[in-house]
Parts: sequence; C-alpha cells; structure tokens
Amino acid sequence: MTDSTERSRARALVVGGYLEDIEVSGSGHNARIIQATGGSGFNVANCLSLLGVDVLFLSCFGPGESSQWEFNSIPIRSECSRGKFLFRKNEVLAVEKPSIVGIEEELIGILLKEEFDLIYSTLEIGQSLLRRRAPLSHV
Repeated sequence: MTDSTERSRARALVVGGYLEDIEVSGSGHNARIIQATGGSGFNVANCLSLLGVDVLFLSCFGPGESSQWEFNSIPIRSECSRGKFLFRKNEVLAVEKPSIVGIEEELIGILLKEEFDLIYSTLEIGQSLLRRRAPLSHV
C-alpha cells in the first residue's frame, strides 16, 4: 500500500538536445521532406514518458513549442534555440547544432532540491548540473 505522501511514479530529469529532424527522400520534383521532433534529450524524455515515468525535460526551445508534449518541460534560457538534423537514408547531409548553453544558477539551485529517480544529461547542456548533483535517493 502506498502512503499518500509517497510518489506513485518514477521521476526523471532529462537535460539535453532538442532538434528538428528533417528527412529528404527522392530527388528533383519527386523529392519529399518529412519533419519530426528529435534530439537525444527529447527522444529520451519522450520514451520515458511513454513508459509512464514522470519527466521534467530541460532544453532549448521557444514559447509554445512544448505545449503538445506529454511531459513537463522548462526552457533553459530564453535566448537559446534548437538545432536541425538533415539526412537522407543513412547519410547525414547537414547539422545545425542547438545552442550550447549553461543552466542558470538559480535553476540549478531549484533542481538540486528536487528528488529524481533518474537523471539523464547530454554533454552539450547538463554537465554543470550533474557535477553538483547530490547522490540519487533511489536507484
């Protein structure tokens, strides 16, 4: 039996990339372009959410971009932007990397007080948080 003060779901903090994946197929007048949301951080946040984990996702995105996501999200900074990943089959055609930013000290202070069962961070964004994070309370 679960006490009403206990969390009923695992909780994860995901800090990482959010990109627009652009796939090109065909050529000339028969070319098609398919766009989808991607990025390693976004993909992890989305998959964990689909598995029933309570996710908090931190990345670079603008106002309204996160409204359709099935998980909670906070933009790291107002002046950062997502990247783009352009590919055809298995060939990468171009990559526009997302803004590489640090997390504001005030936000780090708030997050350090929170309890997470899992923290996932990409190299681009979340390393400062992980270096200062206390050991996880649940493993």
